[in-house]
Amino acid sequence: MARTRQVLPPPQAADQFYDAIVSGEARLAEARLERFAAGVPFIDICEQVVAPALRRIGDEWAEDDVSIAVEHRASAICERLVAPLAARQPRGRPRGLAVTATPPGERHGLPSLMAEGTLREDHWLVQHLATDLPEGEVGRLARDVAARLVVLSAVTEEGAQRGAEEAARLAEANPCLLVLSGRPGESLYDLRELTRMHDASSASAARE
Repeated sequence: MARTRQVLPPPQAADQFYDAIVSGEARLAEARLERFAAGVPFIDICEQVVAPALRRIGDEWAEDDVSIAVEHRASAICERLVAPLAARQPRGRPRGLAVTATPPGERHGLPSLMAEGTLREDHWLVQHLATDLPEGEVGRLARDVAARLVVLSAVTEEGAQRGAEEAARLAEANPCLLVLSGRPGESLYDLRELTRMHDASSASAARE
């Protein structure tokens, strides 16, 4: 008789993934993430496993229980593991072209990478620009490729403030472009819902 694969509940999965990344065991982290991710939507992997594990490490760093080197090592492991999952493009008609990046000065790339994967999974074509682009470069490229959506992700409050300021300038210069600027702790589910609501509103306006 074939054995049924046991699916761990999200808190237990996040705890086991945390144990691997906080100790720097990249191969173990990869094996555990592959097991957790089998048949699970990308957005759920990020929100229920990867993000809780990283938040726990971030909280421990803030309490001086782990070093900044350990925190960076864990983030780097997660970025390597999330990148191939984020690059998957499901079949189906694309909703449009999106650009994901970070505000100037923001060097934490994982949230932007997670945004990329979330949008791809929701049938956006995505051009991911990684971190710390100079002011104006995101908007210039968005115009060149006729993007419909720009998402700026930040980990720090300072980065989020810069992101909000850049998003306002981008939106003012490009009235047809939806520009979203994330803040620390915001959910990928919120990002997905905002883009879907915007599409629904645009479709309704076009019918009127």
